[in-house]
Amino acid sequence: MRVRRVPPPSFLILAMLGIGCAYYNGLYNANQLAGEARKAEREGRRGEAQSLWAQAAVKAESVATRYPDSKHLDDALLMQGRALSEIGECRDAIAPLRHAVDVSADVALRAEAGLLLGECHLSLGRVDSAWAILTSLVTHPDSAVASRAHLWRGRAALAGQRPGDALADLDRTTEADAWFDRAEALTVLGRVRDASTALDSARLMSFDEARWTRVLAKLGAADPSAASRLVDGLLTRDDLTAGEKARLLMADAQRWQLVDGAHAVERFSTAVSVAGDSLERHVARAHLAMAEVRRTTDLDRITVLADEMGELMLEGGEVVNLAGDFATILDWIVFAVGPPEPIHPDLHLFRSAEEARDSLLARPLAARLFLTVAERYPTSVIAPKALLAAAMVREEIADSVQGVLRRLYAWSLYTRAAAGDFIPEYTHIEDSIRTLLNDVIIQTP
Repeated sequence: MRVRRVPPPSFLILAMLGIGCAYYNGLYNANQLAGEARKAEREGRRGEAQSLWAQAAVKAESVATRYPDSKHLDDALLMQGRALSEIGECRDAIAPLRHAVDVSADVALRAEAGLLLGECHLSLGRVDSAWAILTSLVTHPDSAVASRAHLWRGRAALAGQRPGDALADLDRTTEADAWFDRAEALTVLGRVRDASTALDSARLMSFDEARWTRVLAKLGAADPSAASRLVDGLLTRDDLTAGEKARLLMADAQRWQLVDGAHAVERFSTAVSVAGDSLERHVARAHLAMAEVRRTTDLDRITVLADEMGELMLEGGEVVNLAGDFATILDWIVFAVGPPEPIHPDLHLFRSAEEARDSLLARPLAARLFLTVAERYPTSVIAPKALLAAAMVREEIADSVQGVLRRLYAWSLYTRAAAGDFIPEYTHIEDSIRTLLNDVIIQTP
């Protein structure tokens, strides 16, 4: 009979020590990587930080998988969940965080895992789940845990369109970045002055461009003047780059475009000035040129702006994505205005006016182009149609246009239709002209 040799006690002890060392080494390495990731984030090395967090997640998952019976399994699960949430992989983070909450006997660790779990549910749009998880922590005996739970439950309430509940939670947290969330809740509640006050306090914190961009957009929709005042305050800071300042001003200018076009042009111009040699300078110049196009009626100025846009297109990149189509249509308009005149110049000019109105949102320019059709080609069948289109864009000239139609174009089916006298021939001619306009391909030579 074969006798099985039993390893001596010393061998078993050494084996167990080896397993323990491997476990602790793995967890130690994961924690080291997490520490390096945090340092990289503090120093602005975002890409490197993401890579380090990803490595920490892999290390922690390996430890949790290989040593499921360890009494420190919850530490590995928490690290895995935290690292995954840091790299935006909340779908994968939920399982280890849920497991950590369920298996850990450590009250503090369960709370930390629960907070991360609630945050992940919120980031995935699971507002009700996030609210329920965080509600279990708002009365936690650790005030720091309770404060953070109030912050994230307030954010869940905001996401769920409950600004009143959000503000109640946000007023109970001591987290510094809650100022942004308070401002958002106050803005939704119509308390713009209080929102501005909250953001004045946030200006004292380190600059977070993403958060400022979001909250200024919401405040600016309610009160663009309040948003502009805050932007001006941010521009006085020394810790903003030229690009960050230019982006703040460009976003502010865009909020003004439908409110006060002249002020929008002024803000875009300031963005060009502060951008320095940053990449944003080209983007700011493109925005400025487009804003000027939307305000001008000077056809000579349009030619200058089209040339400038053409130069900017040569820069490539973001400028092309932003203004490529705009620049192309602007070239069409310059071509249609001439010289030299294209074939069917009245149709090209009318089509360019429609493009200015519908694609460029340049209503003053569109009106100028429609009127130019009638001025240059008064005998064209499309001249009265152009006059009517100009009156629709510029309502203040409607009466004078009607007078011109009665005096010079009483014979026109368009004049009769404008007076309410529709006859079958009107539909036929309108269909024919629309077909011709659709067939016109406005292109530069």
